[in-house]
Amino acid sequence: MQRQGNGSAAAPNGRDRLGIDASPRVGEDTPLLAKADDGDSITAASSVPWDWESDFDGVPWYRKPSIWWLVPAYAIYALAFGGIIVPKLNLVLTLVCRRYIAAQSTLHPDAQYTPVIMFANNPQCRIPEVQALATEFTLYMSLLTGILSAAICPKIGTLSDRYGRKYFLAFAVLGGLGAEIVTILAATYPDTVHYQWILFGSVLDGLCGSFTSAMAMTHSYGADVTTPATRGVAFGYFSGALFGGIALGPLLAAFISQVTGNILSVFWIAFFCHLIVLTYHLFILPESLSPKRQVAARARHKLEISTTAASPTSRAARAANFLAPLKILYPTGAGTSPHLRMNLILLAAINTLLFGASIGTGSVLVYYTNFIFNWGDFETQMFVGLTSAFRVVVLVALLPLITYIFRTRYQNHARRRAAEADPDASTTAAADDTRTPGADTLDLVLIRGALVLETACHAGFASARHGGVFFAFGVLGAGGSIALPLLQSALSKHVGADRVGQLLGAMALLNGLARVVFPAVFGGLYSLTVGGFPQAVFVVLSVTFGGMGVLSWFVRPHVYIEDEEPSRMATSDVYTDALAEELVDEEVVGR
Repeated sequence: MQRQGNGSAAAPNGRDRLGIDASPRVGEDTPLLAKADDGDSITAASSVPWDWESDFDGVPWYRKPSIWWLVPAYAIYALAFGGIIVPKLNLVLTLVCRRYIAAQSTLHPDAQYTPVIMFANNPQCRIPEVQALATEFTLYMSLLTGILSAAICPKIGTLSDRYGRKYFLAFAVLGGLGAEIVTILAATYPDTVHYQWILFGSVLDGLCGSFTSAMAMTHSYGADVTTPATRGVAFGYFSGALFGGIALGPLLAAFISQVTGNILSVFWIAFFCHLIVLTYHLFILPESLSPKRQVAARARHKLEISTTAASPTSRAARAANFLAPLKILYPTGAGTSPHLRMNLILLAAINTLLFGASIGTGSVLVYYTNFIFNWGDFETQMFVGLTSAFRVVVLVALLPLITYIFRTRYQNHARRRAAEADPDASTTAAADDTRTPGADTLDLVLIRGALVLETACHAGFASARHGGVFFAFGVLGAGGSIALPLLQSALSKHVGADRVGQLLGAMALLNGLARVVFPAVFGGLYSLTVGGFPQAVFVVLSVTFGGMGVLSWFVRPHVYIEDEEPSRMATSDVYTDALAEELVDEEVVGR
């Protein structure tokens, strides 16, 4: 059902039949575990909002979670991720060419072949055969990483709801660390370590969730320590760190390669960046999920397993179902509604299309600007760097300013007016920004505005006949960068706090698939149309973004899951026993 708030039928004393405070002060952060009125039994409301700040009362500052613990580490991770994209492509090209020239020398001993020198300019590699082999190999790398990460991310997201975020963040970084080790070995010992071992590095990265898992866990961490009113801004900071890292990474990589004269130094720096972030996540980053939240989530999971009437075989079949995690986008049962399902599906579809378009058009932009405007590496790097810088400004300055003006100031004004009219109402108003009432009107207005800017940007790309005009539309499109963090934030507001990791894990699955499919689709479209109408890909993108803008008008504000599960859970012996067992374990272990 569609609701404007979150609550249960209250008893006269202000508490519902579960002993949970049903007064208006119940917000997103109301504790999940609550004592019943008689003080003897433990009850729970799985999706009752949680007071995460009170969970960390009395904890030293260096153990209290905050988005500011994570933003710098995420920026370093993005810096390493962006910095090795071009060097890795060049390294693969050199290694493939080296093997190809060696094989041709063996097959044709009478022919003269110039030896391939590592980390140097090798014009003999600029032949169609080598280009085709290198492109095919990089495609295999992308497929392995994308497919494996799409399969593993939902499981990581679900597990993180029960066991915390920080170790799964470290797990995602571990895959990148392993991939860098393999790459360094292949580059350092090309005669001993075949370049195809780099595929093993892609497998390691994919099995750990890769970049999509790191992004999902980062947003889950942010959702744990922010209210719905501030979540979009927090996600904007994460996206700003991402764009900043990806913008600076290639520039720093080019500078380091120029200074050292050895592209291998870039991979060593990326290796140490991954190692620093991994160590930081393991030993410094505070956990965002308190022990009691993890306990309640594990107890709920045990209840769900025990009440599922299915054989071990059918459970195994569901676990092996690649698309099973997407069921969270189509919730059924008590507390759900057709409007809720429509919201989740539409927001997920828009998010996936937007993410896929941003990932899939990178190479097309490079090829197109080189073909139409004769841009070289310098012009391309300037375009990518400056437009990314504008995106960072929009995300870390403009989005918080808009949110402050149209949400924070408005809420503060509403509280003052409520306090003047009725002093008792001020407490109710103060709780409004801690509830989870679905996406609000400001979220939807900003998302629609961002999609309009993206539509205009790509229409401008298609019509631009001068490099300066093309660049200007790229700057205009930077305003659309707020769409992705706001979409992630809006999605997280439709489910309870204990489902955020599962939801964002499902989105990581879709993003992983988009990471595989969209580059092939847009690259294939460009290759088919470049001879006659090279602007076709931007026309298609403009129409796609326009269609997403139309779909966004079907998303309704203030729709969310009104979970009526607590009554069943609270009276379940399985849940009570599981919760008590978990609580005893927590006290014994002292976690």
